[in-house]
Order: sequence, then C-alpha cells, then structure tokens
Amino acid sequence: MGVIGTLGSPIGPRPSEPGTDRPGPILLPRAVREDIRNHCERAYPEEACGFLVGNPHEPPRRIFRAVAARNQKAEERHRRYQIDPRELLAMEETLDPTQEWLVGFYHSHPDHPARPSEYDQDHAWPWYTYIVASVHQGRCVDLQAWELRPDRAKFLSQGIEEM
Repeated sequence: MGVIGTLGSPIGPRPSEPGTDRPGPILLPRAVREDIRNHCERAYPEEACGFLVGNPHEPPRRIFRAVAARNQKAEERHRRYQIDPRELLAMEETLDPTQEWLVGFYHSHPDHPARPSEYDQDHAWPWYTYIVASVHQGRCVDLQAWELRPDRAKFLSQGIEEM
C-alpha cells in the first residue's frame, strides 16, 4: 500500500535526532539528486516541482526516485508552484499496489536560497519531506531538505545523506 492521504502519514510522527526536535536525515541517491537538479535547471526561470517517492518506514527516510510534476500555477510561476490535485491523486494511485510511498515533494527557488518561503509554509503538510533547490542564473547551486513541524509553526532542516 503506497497511498498517504493528504490528512496525515500512515505511520505517525517520524523520530527526531537524539536530543533535538530536528527530524532525522534523508538518504538521497546521487542519481535522484541529479534528476532534481536537471529538472529545476530546465524549468528556470520558473519554479519546477515534483514528487519524492521512497520508504518512510525505517529511519533514515530513503528517497528512491523523484518524479517531475507540472507546475500548474497560472501566475507568478517564477516564484510559485502548484501541483494539480488530480496529478497528486494519480501519483498516489500509481504507488498504491507497490511498496513505495509518496514521502514528499521538491521544488525550485529561482534566484533565491534553498529554504522554504512563508508561502511554502502556508501550503505545506507536516510529516512530508520538502526538498528546495536554489537555482541561480539557470544553475542549481544548492539543495536542502525540510520538514514542517506538526504544529505547522516552522520548517525544520533535515540533513541529506548521499547514497
């Protein structure tokens, strides 16, 4: 079963790093990192967006692949993205019979840092991993992973471990 509804996770809160409220790191294969970078560079100067597919059941969270999505935002595409809810549902239905899960999303920030904006926070869901790519002048210069706290007060930085 691969569907995680938009109201929460199938497995509850993720464990934090010992002694912190910071979520544990994610494992990101080099090939997936390159897929995200390439998609974000191709979309520049607009925001790119997509899905993160992986395994949330054992820490650290493992990302298996990134799947590009279409930015359907009608205006301000250089600083906003929106994934069509039907595209999200189709992704969840594709994953349903597999042992893969929708564990997060990625998007780019053209000519801005790889940290979530206030808009991102207002539109994010707790539990999921959000990878933000900073793309300056068409070149991806940074990737950072984030998770929204359960109380939605702020994003917490996650480490990215390359595998």
